Formats: sequence, C-alpha cells, structure tokens
Amino acid sequence: MLILKIKDNKQFLETEPGIGMDAAKWLADQGIVAFGGDTWASEVYPNPKSKEEFPINQYMLAKKGIYNLELIDTRPLVKQKVWEFLFVLGQPLYVGSTQVNVNPVAIY
Repeated sequence: MLILKIKDNKQFLETEPGIGMDAAKWLADQGIVAFGGDTWASEVYPNPKSKEEFPINQYMLAKKGIYNLELIDTRPLVKQKVWEFLFVLGQPLYVGSTQVNVNPVAIY
C-alpha cells in the first residue's frame, strides 16, 4: 500500500465548507447546546454573504452561547459502525476563555 501525504496549507486554509446564517438561526431556534463538524471552521469560509470574519461563530457563540466543536474526528465510530452513542463533553478548566481544546467522549 502506498500512502502519499501532501502538505498544502493554501488549499487547506483558503476555503472551508460549512453552514450559513439561515442554518445557524434554525439550529439556535431548536435550542441546541453545541454544533460542529470535522472541519476547522464549521461555517462557510470565506463567507460570500458577509465581510465579517466568522459571522456564524460570532452569532452562535457570542450571541447565543452555543459551543462550536471543530475538527471532531468520528472516523473510529464510523469504522466500527457506531451510529448511536452518548456524547459526553467535559467542561474546560479555563474561565473567561472563548477557545480551548476539549476531548469529547462517545459512550456506546
């Protein structure tokens, strides 16, 4: 097996798929506590509808208090075909911070 690793920071950092403001507002209206995915921004970047930097993250976290969980690695769950589990997210030890590393756990 040949594994080829290519480091391309420009391609990785230049654009990002994710949700837009309509989806963010809908999710907030549902009363969610957290959202996120396996990407580094969880929102479209650059945002074609706003000149603000990361308007979705600002809306969700600063205005609605909804946590944004980025770079979630669910590959082990997918590999084991685990589709239902208890998602446990511990509280960060920092007070007053807007960004910390956490280690969520899936119990199945």
